[in-house]
Amino acid sequence: MTTRRTAIRSLPALAAFIRASTATPGATPASGTPTAEAPPGLAPGVPVSMNIANENATSDRLIRATCPIAVRVELRASEGFGQHRHEIILPDGIAVPARGLIVLEPLGDHLALVGLRAPLAQGDTFALDLEFERAGAIAVTGRVRRKQDAAGVAPIPPAVAGGLTISLVSAPPAPGPHPTPPAATPVAPSS
Repeated sequence: MTTRRTAIRSLPALAAFIRASTATPGATPASGTPTAEAPPGLAPGVPVSMNIANENATSDRLIRATCPIAVRVELRASEGFGQHRHEIILPDGIAVPARGLIVLEPLGDHLALVGLRAPLAQGDTFALDLEFERAGAIAVTGRVRRKQDAAGVAPIPPAVAGGLTISLVSAPPAPGPHPTPPAATPVAPSS
């Protein structure tokens, strides 16, 4: 049953990825990482992907994150398709269903490192502290990599705490440092 629910939850993200990657030439930069246009007031950020599995009988929620190499970490979602794709802030966090798995990716719900203090170079690792409503604080390690360069690289062991397993944490290479951007104003999801 969990596998069926997980597959069903993954379909919208898969459909968005397919639409975005076939929509417009130039929509994917040379790094190979799909991006979304930041609306006015939303600073550009480096997307962070990860898998979060919840073995608990109750849901949880990712409510905040911090990273020493970024001024702040924003919880975001991508909306729209093709050239009309944009990102919004998720002020209520990201839900993690009971006995479920969520995949955070740039074309769906994800984290964004805003105001890099240092460059992200291919193969480097970075620390990320996640805070959940129920599970509390969980420290994870991410790897800087492009999807096409992941083969042959030893995976970082998952972080396991409070019934949650966080794995495959990654971000694409990015230059840095960036100037400190102003705090974003949350944008309500469009209907």
